[in-house]
Amino acid sequence: MSIPTDQNLNKVFISYASEDYNSAKKIYDFLNCTNYEPWLDKEKLLPGQNWDLEIKENLSAADFIIILVSTTSLRKRGYIQKEYKLARSLMEYKLNNDIYIVPITLEDNLTDINFKHIQHIFIDDVYFEKKILDSLNLQRRKYFQENHKINSINDTYINQENRYKFNINDFKIDFLCEFPEFIDNHFFDANEINNVIQGKIIEEIFEYRNFVLEDPEYFESDVMRSSSFDLQIIGNIVFISNNIISICISINSYFGGVHPNT
Repeated sequence: MSIPTDQNLNKVFISYASEDYNSAKKIYDFLNCTNYEPWLDKEKLLPGQNWDLEIKENLSAADFIIILVSTTSLRKRGYIQKEYKLARSLMEYKLNNDIYIVPITLEDNLTDINFKHIQHIFIDDVYFEKKILDSLNLQRRKYFQENHKINSINDTYINQENRYKFNINDFKIDFLCEFPEFIDNHFFDANEINNVIQGKIIEEIFEYRNFVLEDPEYFESDVMRSSSFDLQIIGNIVFISNNIISICISINSYFGGVHPNT
């Protein structure tokens, strides 16, 4: 069973002061390698678009809002305050225990008083990326749980299909990633299994990124720029029971050479 794309609940808006762009880009790149779709103005806005309208629409449509908290963002007048106010107004439509706004501090022991009731996380925390994913995944599974009735063990997962990409200088590749997303249930620990699957997927993505980074001149050559690259990471459930879950993850790729690899 699959759910419509507009119900994937994976859109993440990143709000930041322009001076903190490098940190925002770091978070954007990380989320872009997961099953989430981050939105960052400098990465998404196209020439000719009404930037004010696009920012408002994407912030309002986001399933999650990440707010970068710094001394600069707290003291700066301008558009960043407009984004904060819109985020606070949208939060009024959420339940008190929903995870919706995720404040990330860029300086230790800094708290945004507007969101003082929400747990902040320091960007230099050793487990920063894992904790962010854990938070987003927790709320995402909550949404799925509320809208998906579990009658049997075969109803404990939803097949997710996502498009990912990574850009290294002028080398760009969009690729397909399809895998099961497990929902909280009384049969097994869904969170643990989801973490294992997602960890494997991220591991594979970074392996290919590193492969490109090892020889950037090769991939930026005229010959390689004219080539068509392909990457698919697909996870299928082979067997599932109360005690055993068997998942086959296949990676199909073509990054130059005489033939694709599987």
